[in-house]
Amino acid sequence: MRLNPLALGIGAFFALVSIGLMVLALAGIWPPKSTGEAPAAQPTPHTPQAVGVLVEKAGAARRDGDNVIVPLKVTNKVYMPPPVQGTQTASAPTPIPAPTDLYNASIKVIFFKLNGNNKDIVGSGIGNVTDLPFGQSKQIEVVATAVGDFTDYDAFADTVTSKANIKPETGSGSQNGQPASPASPTP
Repeated sequence: MRLNPLALGIGAFFALVSIGLMVLALAGIWPPKSTGEAPAAQPTPHTPQAVGVLVEKAGAARRDGDNVIVPLKVTNKVYMPPPVQGTQTASAPTPIPAPTDLYNASIKVIFFKLNGNNKDIVGSGIGNVTDLPFGQSKQIEVVATAVGDFTDYDAFADTVTSKANIKPETGSGSQNGQPASPASPTP
């Protein structure tokens, strides 16, 4: 049995290309090096409306044992379209965003230690602000646990819930919208 010369030629070509790429990689010539540092990633909220929640530092963070307490000022500048009522048709106009009262907004705080030009994350915490009318501000404190030594922190809004999107309780029974009797009686 004799090997086909074309198959030998193809095999030799791929062997030379593979060996050549290995030599270039070991010599540090290929793949090409990047020309600079990668841009720093910024925290991104889970909902686009959270961008309208302004979070400002309202004092220095303080330690209380293993906890770090961060005072923040949260201002509601959120515009959201009102919830759709009924069944939408395909030709219905898109609802226009309007000033929105917030039922809840979650606030994330990320603690970091500066290491040259890098920010090494050493801990985080989550807080909430509730019942925040449009254009109003509230002071809150976010309590974070198990935070290492930090140089500074960033705080930003992560999620928001509009009061218009919360359905009112429609209880037909006694207090707190709870039925007056169980749904299925026990025997």
